[in-house]
Amino acid sequence: MNVKQGMALVSIALILTACVNTRSGFMEATGAKAGELPVFARPDYQIAQANFRTKLAQFRNINVMPADVANYVNCELSEPEVQALAGYTDMLAVMKPAKKKGSLAAEVAQDAGAAGSAVTSSQRYVWQGGSVLSGASQCKQLRSDHKAPGLNYLVNSQYALITEVHTSSGSVPPTTHTTKSQVYVENKAADEQVSMTISSINVAGGMFDSVAAKATLTMNHLEDPNFSYQYRKAGDQLVMTETASARGVYHTHVSLELEDGKKRMRAYAGKELIRISRSRHGKPHGLQESFKFNLPSSCYDNGEQIQSSSCERF
Repeated sequence: MNVKQGMALVSIALILTACVNTRSGFMEATGAKAGELPVFARPDYQIAQANFRTKLAQFRNINVMPADVANYVNCELSEPEVQALAGYTDMLAVMKPAKKKGSLAAEVAQDAGAAGSAVTSSQRYVWQGGSVLSGASQCKQLRSDHKAPGLNYLVNSQYALITEVHTSSGSVPPTTHTTKSQVYVENKAADEQVSMTISSINVAGGMFDSVAAKATLTMNHLEDPNFSYQYRKAGDQLVMTETASARGVYHTHVSLELEDGKKRMRAYAGKELIRISRSRHGKPHGLQESFKFNLPSSCYDNGEQIQSSSCERF
């Protein structure tokens, strides 16, 4: 399982929804319709879509993970082991500090600097705890091989992303995004896995401490739990998400593993294709196509953005 990728996709869905502020605004911006999912020819994807609808309905009804975990016990794994299973270790390796060239925070600072104001920013992650639960007989196996067929387990985790901004006139109060998640993993076979994620993000500090900001977050359900269902078969992956801020509108990300380390990911809102992303060996590569939100397409060569009249497609 790649918990890191699954959590990242949930965050993307939440950000896209928040960008247009309301459910109706998001539907208008994307053309998405409530209850719709993309049409796939693959039978296993069709089964996964049906399971997503079933599990989502159960979650919305009971507001807890829709899985039989009543007899699970704490496997008492070490903190590094829990962090690895939660995807936190991988995330730290990939999510470089905000001062890194090309990061969003760096771009914002650069833009502000161009306008005549010296701005620097930094980000740091803080692990706040977690646990891994499973059946008593499976905890031992979990330590030796968490990918073993037939193994099921539950990962609880919480961490914070703290962003600090410094200007020529002083520092801005830091903003803290606290992510709390619960992931249920079911290993169907050596190369087949299903997982479900319940996650929420709480925002505090800086401008988010105002009464108006808190009211906006509450009114638009931006801090309420979101539900995601992930199906993986070998290197191919299907992730479906419903955010609390746009209930009934489903986000789908489907990635296909190609030769030579290449991957192609399509992102949908409802049935509407909104983006095609391409990568090679984990880095953006080739044409990155956007179809909604008036976002431009771009071209990348092994992680570096370039200008090209014949950008690679695959």
